[in-house]
Formats: sequence, structure tokens, C-alpha cells
Amino acid sequence: MMEYIYLVTIVGIILWSLVNKLDNHAEMKQKERQRMASNVARMNLRSSDKQFTYDVEPPVGLRPEPLALPEPRRARYAKYLG
Repeated sequence: MMEYIYLVTIVGIILWSLVNKLDNHAEMKQKERQRMASNVARMNLRSSDKQFTYDVEPPVGLRPEPLALPEPRRARYAKYLG
């Protein structure tokens, strides 16, 4: 009976180790893919044509950026509230 408990324990440890190793490998692959995508994006930005950026022609149809925070509600409604 003790032999079966030892066997189950050893098999459990081996399975846990295998799953842990596979998880680490998958995580490493994901990081590698992310790094490759970042490098491709960086290379595309370096080789892109700078004529089609905002520096040459501003975007059309976007609302302008606010220059400051909006005034507080109390100040807006002060004339109505008295």
C-alpha cells in the first residue's frame, strides 16, 4: 500500500514539474512574440514617410484639445441659483 502512495506522489511531482516547465516555455514564447512585434513596429516607424504625419497636415474632424479644465459647476450655475 505504501508503494502506491509513493508512486502516486512521484507521478504527481513529475506532472507538476512538466506543467510548470510547459508554462514557462509558453510564457517565454509569448514574450518573444511581443518583442518581435515591438521590433517590427519600431522598424516601421523608422522607415515611415514623415509627410503623412500630423506635422504636415492637422487631422480633420477631431475636436480641439481643451486648453484648461472646465469651470466648476457652481460657477456655471451661479447666475441661475442666485
